[in-house]
Amino acid sequence: MKASIEGRLNNIRLPKKSCVMPLFEAVVNSIDSLKEVKADVDKRIDIEVIRDLSQPSFQFKDNDNYLADPVIGFKVHDNGVGFTEDNFDSFCTFDSQQKLSLGGKGIGRLIWLKAFSTVKIDSIFETNGHFHRISFDFVPFNDGIDNKREESLDNHQQCKTTISLLDFKDDYRINCPKNLIDIAFHIIEHCLIFFLFDECPKIVISDSISTLSLNDIFNERFKDNVRNESIKLDNEEFDIFHIKHHDKLAALPIPRHRIVYCAHKRVVKTDYLDAYVTDLKRKLQDKDGKGYMYSAFVTGNYLDKYVNADRTDFIFMEDNNLFSDNIIKNIVETSARYLKEDLVPVQESKFEEYAKYITHKAPQYRVILKHYSEEIKKMPPGLDEQKLNQELYRIKTEITLKVREKGEKLLKKPIKRIQDIEDYKIEYNKYLEEENDIGKSNLAEYVSHRKIILELFKNLLNIKNKKYSPEEDVHKIIYPLKATSEDVDWEDQNLWIIDERLSYHNYLASDMPLNHFFNIESLDRPDIVIYSTHLFVDDLNKPYSSIFLIEFKKPGPIKKKRDENPIEQLYRYVKDIREGKAKDKNGRPISASAEAAFYGYIICDLDDKLHAYARDADYSSTPDGLGYFGYNKNHKIYVEIIPFDKLLQDAQKRNKILFDKLNLV
Repeated sequence: MKASIEGRLNNIRLPKKSCVMPLFEAVVNSIDSLKEVKADVDKRIDIEVIRDLSQPSFQFKDNDNYLADPVIGFKVHDNGVGFTEDNFDSFCTFDSQQKLSLGGKGIGRLIWLKAFSTVKIDSIFETNGHFHRISFDFVPFNDGIDNKREESLDNHQQCKTTISLLDFKDDYRINCPKNLIDIAFHIIEHCLIFFLFDECPKIVISDSISTLSLNDIFNERFKDNVRNESIKLDNEEFDIFHIKHHDKLAALPIPRHRIVYCAHKRVVKTDYLDAYVTDLKRKLQDKDGKGYMYSAFVTGNYLDKYVNADRTDFIFMEDNNLFSDNIIKNIVETSARYLKEDLVPVQESKFEEYAKYITHKAPQYRVILKHYSEEIKKMPPGLDEQKLNQELYRIKTEITLKVREKGEKLLKKPIKRIQDIEDYKIEYNKYLEEENDIGKSNLAEYVSHRKIILELFKNLLNIKNKKYSPEEDVHKIIYPLKATSEDVDWEDQNLWIIDERLSYHNYLASDMPLNHFFNIESLDRPDIVIYSTHLFVDDLNKPYSSIFLIEFKKPGPIKKKRDENPIEQLYRYVKDIREGKAKDKNGRPISASAEAAFYGYIICDLDDKLHAYARDADYSSTPDGLGYFGYNKNHKIYVEIIPFDKLLQDAQKRNKILFDKLNLV
């Protein structure tokens, strides 16, 4: 070798999953050798798969697909020109220029030594009408050549070369496909560009069980699905081969629609179309209803010129951004145009699916559907509800910001002539419509949020592991424990489940002892006490005109004998509050007028005890027969006993009314 083979090997990276890449290099080398043949011969490549026969014998599944012995090597035979003196010299020279026109970089053979412990070459070639034979081992040390032998042969011999890749290294061997058809498809995929041209030699792969013609597989499964197109960019011409990989034809499914950039008819780089065309995240269907994945193979002199030494990427001059700016853009547009007819059903189905979701499950995004439907068309298909909701939320946020900015600009817009007024009206009306729809959208979002809260509340009432949820869990979903209205944001409470009006109070205490507010000795701790007034007044010392008391009970029947009658609890709370002088945490007085109205809510599951308590208090049944209500003259308190089921049903009805008023369902 004319360079350090050890050093070059250390600089070459071959991923374990690229275990068949050495075989590809051997096959492509054979194709290149056959191109040099001048005589009219039947050009042929035979690939022999060598298996570990120490393993159990073949277990057949069907004609093409069987559980096979592990692959431990390959032999690639061809009748190309062979290792002539020039070709042998080129083989021994890294970065040889001899095959530059064919895309050879002079290092492909080195990956043989990365994956195989033994590499042998045996070649019969012709020079000046005489046949010669050369054989040697390709090794990863010294000059790379070992056991070299040369001899002259009789003239009746024909050219033949065998490259033996033996003793697969374990890391690569375990990743190698076992079935012959799988290996055949890997080779076709890598060398697909060669099969697209008529000069492709006959390529056959075999093991001790079966023989397959790669040309026949290509003709049967690929050829009729290939269309060729040429485009020109800045005086550079590119050929695009559009290929449809149909379900029933592909033994190795293509996982994503892709663009494959080639140099000198070899695959170099793969890019995925769904990164550019969102509707290409799924299989497409042709007009006959056959599912397929799509590949675009791209070739051109420009790509041949700028492929890197490892044939893994393209290197372009710093001042030439043709590839990044134009090639990708135009290839993607060309591919999308080719697929346009089959893309339409995907786009329509996606839009219909997402529009249905917005209409029935996420009405807060209807502003997108009405004014910005193009944004929905840009979304990828097949999103689950969580990802779809995230994407719609992102779009709505961006839209809201844009509309707000539009309004600000509109207010600053100068009006200098009559025509400006007319233009301003048109623009303003458009802005106002969008702004109003965003307002409706925000309200719809709140309604949707309430629906989720009600679902959580419903689940809370169900028995889990043969037990009901504790009382505090019910309490927390309505209002946080041990907090006042000065501690809790408006959106973090759900008093609307009981009564919409309760959300708009002056002051509230949740799970706080009465002696914390009142100058009394009582240790009573109402679940929730709310102070409110129906008047807008400036005098902060004015007594509150309405006080609400809410008492929760654990879901399920009352089991503890010591559990107090909740009606009597409310009466006692009223008595204590009327007698005490309350203050909030800032020292402001919280006093109830002598005529203050008290309202009590008992939220529970009605059992025999509670029915008896209600009858003893002389309460009446509600018109629907599900709860009780009554007024106590002594304590001046109106009380409602509301079963959990009724509370949930009424809240759901009110939420649906909001939906209906918004014309959202």
